[in-house]
Amino acid sequence: GTYPSAYDGALFFSDYTRNCIWAMKAGAGGLPDPSRIETFVAGAAGPVDLQAGPGGDLFYADFDGGTIRRIRFAGPY
Repeated sequence: GTYPSAYDGALFFSDYTRNCIWAMKAGAGGLPDPSRIETFVAGAAGPVDLQAGPGGDLFYADFDGGTIRRIRFAGPY
């Protein structure tokens, strides 16, 4: 996908109540490490049903707005 290699092996999950999407980055063994959680998207609109698309980008259903949203990485590489 279009995300930096720092997110390889990360587990992404949405939080409808906090309107954000989190990334749990991989640890030394390559598995997601609960001590390495960070906010990936702050201010996400009612995120539910997070899915990876065919190009590797993440998409989520905006429960409140009734739309599908694509997450594009906008940070520095």
